[in-house]
Amino acid sequence: MSRTADLAARSAFALAAIAVLFFVRWDNGLQHFDWQVWEASNNLIDVGTNPYDHGLLNDELQRDPEAYGPHFNGDSTYVFLFSPPTWLATIRLVGGSALAASLLGAVAVALSMVALTKERPWDHLIGAVLGFVVFSFLGPGISTFRFGQTGFVLAGLVGAQLVLTGTRTSGVAVSLLSMKPHLAFAAGIVELVRRPRAMLAKIALPYALLIALSVSTLGANVWRNWVTFMTSRTGANSLALDMSIGTLSSRLPWDHLGFGTIAIAFLCATALAWYCRDADPALVILATVAVMAYLSGHAASHDWLWIVYVPIVLKWDPMRSAVGISMLGLAISAAITAEYWLLNPQSVIAGFITVGLVVLAVRSARSTPVLVEAEALVTAA
Repeated sequence: MSRTADLAARSAFALAAIAVLFFVRWDNGLQHFDWQVWEASNNLIDVGTNPYDHGLLNDELQRDPEAYGPHFNGDSTYVFLFSPPTWLATIRLVGGSALAASLLGAVAVALSMVALTKERPWDHLIGAVLGFVVFSFLGPGISTFRFGQTGFVLAGLVGAQLVLTGTRTSGVAVSLLSMKPHLAFAAGIVELVRRPRAMLAKIALPYALLIALSVSTLGANVWRNWVTFMTSRTGANSLALDMSIGTLSSRLPWDHLGFGTIAIAFLCATALAWYCRDADPALVILATVAVMAYLSGHAASHDWLWIVYVPIVLKWDPMRSAVGISMLGLAISAAITAEYWLLNPQSVIAGFITVGLVVLAVRSARSTPVLVEAEALVTAA
């Protein structure tokens, strides 16, 4: 079989698995929470109203329970819009559909797995894809399948960054990840500390195109409204609350550090990327994204579907890859429904994953100079 035919067959297998997953798991009858917030925001923009005015946004969400769902009635679901205008413009390209965006993200995951395993035997791809399907079907995919989170979109873009890092187009995935700027930073800082000028140049064009798209479709005023809200006391305080760890334990004082938490996350991700600047970039990307996702509260609960790349990057054997990720999905599924008094078991699992990836990245960085020196000695001999 030719190389092209082999890649085509691998892609067909991975995409077929994704199609089966979504056919079995997706329920169009459910209300997808975040997407209704973004739908209401775009509807406000269309009538010339400011979606970053949280009073107007919540009035709109409560105005039509049939369209937006009944869960926006009451103070317990009072929401704020933090998403930049680039994201509001981007989701218009998929008609504001949670299904379309999630499916595209899952397709990106599948194709990223194909690209990352293309030099390995078929069974490595089979193990990775099966692990992803089981993992997504279980607990880690619940928030995306049921509540309209962006887990598949995020996972697809992280996978694209793993594939593209070091190439001329590595800034594309980072720019699209700007829907969650802190996670875009975590994915991009690895290449940024190695080649700062080149990486900034690679990010500049795709992000400029996103800004141009948002201005052309939403108008320039929405950017002024976003900046005004994000720099206001209300916007800053609500963002600080949203970015607190918030999932580890409500009884621990460090669980609600606000901006202190995200500042620590940025410093840790930057320090890790710098220390590991000579290590395997794919492993370091996973580690920096884990640090940022864990320490930023909102992401700690549902932005972990990208963890399915770990067996590929660590080059696990196919059986270990499929079983390991499937068992992790089962453990997280049990943790989601478990009652607890002090520590949230879901966050404990995420914490172990984060620490493990950081340790592996640091070990990789420490071993790299030794390998280079050994190669130099062999060459000299």
